[in-house]
Amino acid sequence: MADQIDRKRGSVDWAHIAALLLLVGAALFLRTWFVYAKCFPGDFVNFQGTDPWYHVRAIENLIHNFPHRIALDPYALQPGGQHVAVAPLFDLMVAGVALVLGAGSPSTQLTHTVCAWFPAVLGALITLPAYLLGRSLGGPRTGLLTAAIIAVMPGAMLKASLLGYTDHHVAECMFSLLTVGFLIRALQQIHPRHNTRAPSFLPGQGGMKESFPRARSGTAPVPCERATDCP
Repeated sequence: MADQIDRKRGSVDWAHIAALLLLVGAALFLRTWFVYAKCFPGDFVNFQGTDPWYHVRAIENLIHNFPHRIALDPYALQPGGQHVAVAPLFDLMVAGVALVLGAGSPSTQLTHTVCAWFPAVLGALITLPAYLLGRSLGGPRTGLLTAAIIAVMPGAMLKASLLGYTDHHVAECMFSLLTVGFLIRALQQIHPRHNTRAPSFLPGQGGMKESFPRARSGTAPVPCERATDCP
């Protein structure tokens, strides 16, 4: 009996893998198909928004000075310039991909193409940690449902991951989801009884329900396992 359980745990569910890949493809289609003509109207890339254009400028500078990005932009504010306050991780990720694809010296066209596609690809890949997060809480079906919701959910995250919207917000979505997933996984390791059911530290059930709305203000409380554990 134990051997059968071990074999079942070690088996690969190809149906779920195929469904997950289909959701990734659907997410990428949704983020690219409807804006492709607007983003690539001819022999140039038309980035969708003002902030994406600035990120592209920072990425171009970074490629020529890798791994050092511009810290003081003389063109951002006259006459003395302006400090670039945005963290460089997103720009480093995009520039790294462009450098690899361009064998260390990518052309401007290649750089702009990578910049345009990067948020859409990263947005589609968010479905993978979403699936893992849902599966850790409720099993494979819950994981697929979570991935499906993330793949087609409208709103700010969809906008931030559109083709040509080269801004760091899509990376924020990815890393925020990974952080929550690792936090839940760590708490499940501490309390193994929560491994097969939704734990009580989910928003609305425990101390974390107050954390996310107040996270940007710096006053978010430490997450608790149960509401009764919170001060």
